[in-house]
Amino acid sequence: MKRLGLFGGTFDPVHVGHVAMVRRALEWGLDEVVVVPCRQSPHKPVRDGVPLPTDGAHRWEMLRLGFEGVAGVSFSRCELDREGPSYTRDTVAELRLTRPGGEWVLILGADQLPALHRWVGFDEWAPGMWFLIFGRPGCAPDIGSPALRGLRAAVIRDFEIPVSATEIRERLRRGEAVEGLLPEGVEAYIRRHGLYLPGEAAGQSPTAFL
Repeated sequence: MKRLGLFGGTFDPVHVGHVAMVRRALEWGLDEVVVVPCRQSPHKPVRDGVPLPTDGAHRWEMLRLGFEGVAGVSFSRCELDREGPSYTRDTVAELRLTRPGGEWVLILGADQLPALHRWVGFDEWAPGMWFLIFGRPGCAPDIGSPALRGLRAAVIRDFEIPVSATEIRERLRRGEAVEGLLPEGVEAYIRRHGLYLPGEAAGQSPTAFL
């Protein structure tokens, strides 16, 4: 039975921390990691004054560039192609159907643990999953979290890369350097398409998902 990692997120943009997490998850013992960019995060609802995520076509291409050359990584468009908020419940159901026989491992940061049990349909899809928890700056993994009670979980305790997509977007908008924060090729793509820059337009179309 193959151990398959599920690594979801907005990836707006994908950065070196994302790539390092996936590499470490593969070293931990996963046979493959499926990276799933979301269409619309239910944890980041669209409301007045909050920008839409960069269009899915751009985020998809940046992911392909960001993980280029990393063996054991594949990608799924299931959330980009599905209307509405991207719920893990629906993604797990689809991947279990299309990749039967695999043992699925959800990769997530420790900062997501407190609200994990409130994710839509958690009691339906969580049993049978493994959870691989990574430390986040200022947030130590807690294997005894109520959200994980009775579930199979493992913790990566010695991993913290203080990089965030929010910080990268803000640095780009201010015209500051992002050297060392983005995988090779991703910064060039961002600048070529004018993403995250003052007055940007290319990245914010709500209907441009492929």
